[in-house]
Amino acid sequence: MFYPMHGAYKATARDFDGDGDYDVAAISYYPEFDAAMPESFVYLENQGAMKFVASTVAEQNAGRWMVMDSGDVDGDGDPDVVLGSFVRGPTTVPVSLAQRESWRTNGAALLLLENVRK
Repeated sequence: MFYPMHGAYKATARDFDGDGDYDVAAISYYPEFDAAMPESFVYLENQGAMKFVASTVAEQNAGRWMVMDSGDVDGDGDPDVVLGSFVRGPTTVPVSLAQRESWRTNGAALLLLENVRK
């Protein structure tokens, strides 16, 4: 299985949905910013037989995700994901000045993606 993700920076495999197979959470520090929805965080749900369905969350654009880890943050027995953002320093990223300023003033330093199984 190959999933094209511009600037992929880290991926972690866990059974996020509790069905017995590994799913993948991935971040990109250098996503394709020119895209309508840059993929800075992607969740790849394993449907079985190495068939994956990609999804993301609207909050993915709240920062530039440089670090990611997963574990049972809320103590309910399933793995959650925590993303850490770094927006300081010089950059040649092709995003608008408004977006950069938004990351600095309104962006999230951390983003907790709490796993809520249905």
